[in-house]
Amino acid sequence: MPKSVKTTAKTGLLTKADRAFIADFSKSSQSHVDKVTRTKALAMKELVDAGIYDVHGKLRKRYRSVA
Repeated sequence: MPKSVKTTAKTGLLTKADRAFIADFSKSSQSHVDKVTRTKALAMKELVDAGIYDVHGKLRKRYRSVA
């Protein structure tokens, strides 16, 4: 049976604190997604605020495809 590996930054494995941070982040990000996707208007407002769409509902130039 292999030896257990001590969890350290050198091994690249996650610590308990890392796992807790990831769980908290996942929970808060899912909460945010649930909040901003309740309606189409809220979702569009979030995309406008993020700078992905303009106020007229068109994609900003940097996000348009050349195809």
